[in-house]
Amino acid sequence: MIRIGEVYTGAERNAQAEAGIAADEIVCAVEFGTGAFTGQAFEKFTVRGANDFATASVAVTAAVKAGVVSDCRIVLGGAALRPVRCLDAESLVIAHRTAEIVPDDVADVAVSGARAPDSAARIDVLQALVARAMTRAFAV
Repeated sequence: MIRIGEVYTGAERNAQAEAGIAADEIVCAVEFGTGAFTGQAFEKFTVRGANDFATASVAVTAAVKAGVVSDCRIVLGGAALRPVRCLDAESLVIAHRTAEIVPDDVADVAVSGARAPDSAARIDVLQALVARAMTRAFAV
């Protein structure tokens, strides 16, 4: 078993590889933990429509108890050659009250290290998607 973060290391070494698994390997199962996440949101931007590959995407999960964030995960798709977890942005919300969270501020930090492969405009899209996903996941 390998963690998802280990699967996507291949694209950084070889832009033609989508995953860091060998040609003779196959993913036969995926396991998800049963964390205490109370909110989640996924946002994507596509050029053509719902069935198109996302140009940019954001996933946010949140664990909130008594109005205080105990855990948060923010992941960007399309910001680099692999999904990017935004640890600095996550730290802005963990241990804070949901009423104190400013989605636009979190979005600024989330995209600060993004290296979109082809366009600075993609960073602007990701920033908007982070703010929207934060609003949905935390209901702020």
